[in-house]
Amino acid sequence: MRLFKRNKDGTVVVRLDESQRDVLAQLLDQSRMLSEVDRDSTWRLNPPTYEDPVEQ
Repeated sequence: MRLFKRNKDGTVVVRLDESQRDVLAQLLDQSRMLSEVDRDSTWRLNPPTYEDPVEQ
């Protein structure tokens, strides 16, 4: 099973197991709370740009 898959509309789907989804949900929730507290610092929350995972 491949970890990354591209849908017909061009979006990339990432397959995560339950524990990985829980960790990701916690990180996204923390990011949301930080951005609500200090909107001027939200630029730090932007993820770095990577190569296309489907093509790797």
